[in-house]
Amino acid sequence: MQLYMLTGFLGAGKTTALKHIIDYFADKKLAIIVNEFGKESIDGPLLKQDGVEMEEIINGSIFCACKIDKFEEVLTEITKKDLDVVLVETSGLSDTTSAYYVLTQPKFSALDYRGCITIVDALQFHKVVNTLKVCQSQVRMADLLVINKIDMVGEEQVDALVSTLSELNPYASIECVVKGAIKKSALDNLCPITKLENNEIKTQDLTLQKVLIQISPTCTMARLKSILRLLVEDAYRIKGFISVEGQTHLVECVGPIINISLYPNEEVDAQHLVILSGGKRNLLKKVKQVKQTYSTEILSIE
Repeated sequence: MQLYMLTGFLGAGKTTALKHIIDYFADKKLAIIVNEFGKESIDGPLLKQDGVEMEEIINGSIFCACKIDKFEEVLTEITKKDLDVVLVETSGLSDTTSAYYVLTQPKFSALDYRGCITIVDALQFHKVVNTLKVCQSQVRMADLLVINKIDMVGEEQVDALVSTLSELNPYASIECVVKGAIKKSALDNLCPITKLENNEIKTQDLTLQKVLIQISPTCTMARLKSILRLLVEDAYRIKGFISVEGQTHLVECVGPIINISLYPNEEVDAQHLVILSGGKRNLLKKVKQVKQTYSTEILSIE
């Protein structure tokens, strides 16, 4: 049973890349473990497909001390099933250096760990690499580094990013892609090369912040966009399903970029937005300030 791990910072394009990988294994018996740092599951509904096993672990990183037992429990159940491939999508805030500790335990000897794929956002990486240690950890633990969104930056910026990544991890191979389209050959040639000096379980990075807000179904598109424009100033990522003007929309914001698209499945919980931030930003204070202006649209904050 092969296991592939997919990681990358918030908004880098992990879910899009994972969809491509799922397609490559269409003829295999497949299971997916999806981990989200926020309190709501957003990526799960986007990935569900007939015939694919799926487990979700939310509200924390699977490699943090607070969630690692749950990850081991899910992985144990997965290994009992008749499967060919297991794909693990970590949260964008996961430090994957504890992965080796988990996957090298004797009880997981049936797993053939194929390696860690780290998705790197060509547009945003330079803004966070020096302020969040988790970004550097994700790069250093990678066996394959995938620079995504190269169509949104210039050649010089891509070359500079390749140089930065090579300094952080000289052993990983590097692929440059658009819209997460990893080549099948890159997966076929993947093998774990990273060796850890210790197997310690990571504790949660207390600089990371998460807030869940509930949006009223009466909120208009214009008001929703106004709310998002204020929130993105202090957020790394905003994501969720929102019902606006009688239709379900998927909201995805990375840095200052706001994307709102129609979502065909109306069975999802279309009321909440998960907001993630970190560093010295006071996310909760900012959300409360926005709620004062948009008290009718923002129903609750958690």
